Amino acid sequence: MPPTTSSSNVVVSALDAMDKAAARDWANKTDAVLYPNITSNNTPEYDLGFYVLERVQLLTDAQRARLGHTLNAMLVECYFIGQPCTPESFSTMINWRYGNCYTFNSGLGNVSLNLTTSRSGPDFGLSLVLLVESEQQVEQLAQSLGIRLTVQEQLRVPFPEDNGLSMSTGSYWGVSVTRQEVDRLGDPYYTCANSRDDVAQTDLYQAEFPTSEYSRETCEKSAIQAAIIKRCLCADATYPRPNGTEFCSRFNQTQLDCVAKVQLDFSAGIEAVDCPPSCEQVSYEKLLHTATWPSEAYWNILRRKVAARFPSRNISNNSLAWARDNLVKIDIYYKELNFERIYQQANYPVEKLLSDIGGVFGFWTGFCILSFFEVFELLGLLLLQSAFFHPKVFKSLDPDAKPEANNGAAPTAGSPAAANTTHEFPSQMPPGTEWPHGDAKSPAGWQPFSYNKW
Repeated sequence: MPPTTSSSNVVVSALDAMDKAAARDWANKTDAVLYPNITSNNTPEYDLGFYVLERVQLLTDAQRARLGHTLNAMLVECYFIGQPCTPESFSTMINWRYGNCYTFNSGLGNVSLNLTTSRSGPDFGLSLVLLVESEQQVEQLAQSLGIRLTVQEQLRVPFPEDNGLSMSTGSYWGVSVTRQEVDRLGDPYYTCANSRDDVAQTDLYQAEFPTSEYSRETCEKSAIQAAIIKRCLCADATYPRPNGTEFCSRFNQTQLDCVAKVQLDFSAGIEAVDCPPSCEQVSYEKLLHTATWPSEAYWNILRRKVAARFPSRNISNNSLAWARDNLVKIDIYYKELNFERIYQQANYPVEKLLSDIGGVFGFWTGFCILSFFEVFELLGLLLLQSAFFHPKVFKSLDPDAKPEANNGAAPTAGSPAAANTTHEFPSQMPPGTEWPHGDAKSPAGWQPFSYNKW
C-alpha cells in the first residue's frame, strides 16, 4: 500500500474563549489572563506549557481545530506525481502536543484516497510548500520553528511526537523512503496480533479512528492510560480520555506523582503490557536531504506565488529573511521501487512433524507385519521338516568288535549281550567315502539289521 504523510503544527491558542493575542500575552508572562492565581512567577515553564495542553484537551474537536493552524492558511503548493492537490485531499486529526495534524493519502477519516506511484524520484512523489505562520507561534508550546512530519502505512494512527521528523523553515527537505515489510509467524511459533480482537486491551484510539488497523503503539498507550485511571483515579492529558473520567491536574502534586510512578513502572517493565507486535507490519526507512531554501534569486518568483495564494496578506513586500522564517519545501518520494522483506520461517513446521510421524509409524507398522508373517513361515517350515524329513538307523554285527563287559565277565558267543551289540550309521554315505571294512559297495561284516522310524 502507498505511504501516507502527516504534517502538524503547534496549537496557537489554549482556552475556549481566549483569542490569540491574549494567549500570546499569557504565554509571554505579561498577564495572567485566565487564572489570576496561576502566574509565571509561581509556575515552572514546563508545567505552564502542559497546563495549556491540558486545558485544550477539555475542548471539543471543533473548538480545538479552530484554535490551531488550518491547512487553507498553510498550504502554498501541493503536487502528487505532477498533479495538483488541494486541502481537501488531506484528512485531519488533532494531536495532543502539535494540535492540528493533516495526513495525505491516509485512508482514515472522510477522505478515502488510495493513491499509488509506479516510479521513484522526486518528480513522482508528493511535493509541498508550507507556510508555518511564525508570528502566531505560542512561546510555551513552540520551542522550535518548522513542522513535524511522519511517513507511515495507510490505516495507521500517526504519532508525530514519537516517530516524527522535525523540519525547520528556510530549507528544502528531500525525504526518500524505502519500503520495509515484516511478516511474523503466529501461534505456536511467535506471539503477534492481526487485529484488535487478538488482544485483551481496549484500544482508546478506535473511537476516533474506527477504520484504523491494530498497532502496538495504540495498544501500549491505551494500556498506560488504563493503568493511570485505575491507580490515580484520573486520566493523563497526553492520551485519549475515556468518557466519565477527569484529567489529572498539573497543579495537584499527588496526581502528578502518581502519574510519574505509573510511567516509571511501565518504562522499567514492572507493569506488564500485553501488546504484541503486528503479524504484518509495514514501515518506511527514511533518508533526508536538505539545502537552504529559497535562494535569493528564486524568492522573487516565489513571492509572487505566495502573494497570489494569499491575496489578503501583504506578502509582496516581505523580505527573504521573512521567507526563511515562514516557508519550507518538502518532497517525499520512493528512493527505489525495490523493497525489503523480513519474514519468519519455522525450522520445524507442523507439516514436517506430521510427515515424519507418519513415516516412522509406517516403517514400524510394515516391520511388524513382516515379522508377523515370518513367524508363520517359520512354523510352517518346522511342520514340513517334521513331517517329511527323518534319518535311517542301521545295525550290524562286527565280528572283530570286542565284546563289552557283562557284569565284569566277557560275553560268550551266542549270548544276548554279544548279539545286541549295534553300530548306527546313516543310510547313505557321501560318494567316494570308504567304509571302515571292505570296499565301498558292500562293506564286509556290515549288514542292515533293522529300520527304525524316529
